[in-house]
Amino acid sequence: MIHHELDTLQTALNTALNCLRSAMDKSELPPLSQHAVDMHPLDRMDYLAPIDVYEARRTALGMFLCLAPIQLFINSSC
Repeated sequence: MIHHELDTLQTALNTALNCLRSAMDKSELPPLSQHAVDMHPLDRMDYLAPIDVYEARRTALGMFLCLAPIQLFINSSC
């Protein structure tokens, strides 16, 4: 079975996350973690992210926002 739309979305999500990872590595930011004791710099209000990290994060978050309508459609059709 061919799932072209899902494959395209997955590719876009992976690309956005890879860009974020690369920008974070370049900026020497620590890895993201749900279990960290200290707040990650990207979660702090007083942290000014480098432009490439900001843009990569914005793109990745935008891709996840695209998932909400898709999830609603999937849930309503099952």
